[in-house]
Amino acid sequence: MAMVPKEITNTILSAHDIVISGHINGDGDSIGSCFAMAHALKSMGKNPMVLLEDYPSKYTILPGFDFVNKSKNLKPDLFIALDCGEESRLGKAVNLFRNSPNIVIDHHVNEGYGDHNFINTNASSTCEIVYEVLMALGVEIDANIAFCLYAGIVTDTGGFRFKSTSPKTMEITGQLLKQDIPFAFIYERLIYQQTLHQFKGFLSIIGDFTIVPDINLVYTIATLEKMRELGITRGDLDGVVTMFKRIKEMDVAVFAYERENGTTKVSLRSDTINVNEIAQHFGGGGHKYASGIDMDSSPKQSIEQIVEWIRQNIGTN
Repeated sequence: MAMVPKEITNTILSAHDIVISGHINGDGDSIGSCFAMAHALKSMGKNPMVLLEDYPSKYTILPGFDFVNKSKNLKPDLFIALDCGEESRLGKAVNLFRNSPNIVIDHHVNEGYGDHNFINTNASSTCEIVYEVLMALGVEIDANIAFCLYAGIVTDTGGFRFKSTSPKTMEITGQLLKQDIPFAFIYERLIYQQTLHQFKGFLSIIGDFTIVPDINLVYTIATLEKMRELGITRGDLDGVVTMFKRIKEMDVAVFAYERENGTTKVSLRSDTINVNEIAQHFGGGGHKYASGIDMDSSPKQSIEQIVEWIRQNIGTN
């Protein structure tokens, strides 16, 4: 694990009013790291405020929503961006970030767009890095902090199944479990549990998959029309792309869904191919085996572009 830079801890220690935010379309790691940091800063006598946009309802089990601030007139001493690989993915918070002293803490491939940056791409999650930062700050981990950090680690490792899971990941998790958090409940609610309605919609999108045999790629798409027809939202489709990794013969799994503004979000997963290379070509990024892209084309057109690029640059069977 990378050592926490002194400039990170000193900057945090010298601030009082601190805004924290993660990436848009918040997930377990983004929300978990924000709330864990907020609880920790509160225990240090500071005034933390979390900026949070839309997120799947399952994350309401995390303790920390009392920190969410909707004020438009914030003037923080410090802005901490967590789990956000690109400045633009801060969403509505981007202008406040730019106009405030700031820190970026992240585990995505990240050019370091902050005044101070602590990036560790070897970490399983940003929550894993935040744990190290809190240790360097001398914070005592309580049940609320442990709950949030565990939620981020367990979701970003796919329940400790992904290759990013390391001995350090498990060591930190062991420390969190000492706080007697309801780890089985968190795991079930965030990894598996869905309502019957959500489950049916999930199966419908999963079942409408397509195989591209010459490049061992499997994909599915979710248009706005289809999601409305099924009565589901994007948040109900967490885990779709990961599910396709169960197909032994496939090298790349892709899920593309349409957003309200007409753009497409593409998620790529693999166990053998560097999908971050694919994502970066189209202006996206992430990790070697798990990356994402925001594209201006329709889901179908986006998939077609990606498939053709793979054929031309990575090759076929």
